[in-house]
Amino acid sequence: GIANKPQDVFTTALVRAHMCALLTAERRSEEQSAAFTAGLLSVLDRLLEQPLRDILPELPLSPEVNAALLEYQGISGQALHCAISYENRVWESVVFPNLDNGAIQDIYVQSSALAFQQQEALLS
Repeated sequence: GIANKPQDVFTTALVRAHMCALLTAERRSEEQSAAFTAGLLSVLDRLLEQPLRDILPELPLSPEVNAALLEYQGISGQALHCAISYENRVWESVVFPNLDNGAIQDIYVQSSALAFQQQEALLS
């Protein structure tokens, strides 16, 4: 079950969620919220050991979040693709509108710090 999954899956979810939210920080709050949600849920396939396209129809998610998770569409999808590319060190795909590589790196570092702070708080 989910309780037996390695902690790194949850860390990955939190880092992606924060990175997506921070990448979209200049956007409307609904877009930032959708990006955070997409990042957080992007590990569901690993947690549930099923493809996302089989899991997502069961969840009450917005079309924007679904498109971000399944096809990297919309601003949330761009943020998620950037976060996953950074995580996997696919540097040529680490791009986001109006941000240079230095800004994206800063966002990744900040996202990692936030994720670890949250995990510590949850585990203490």
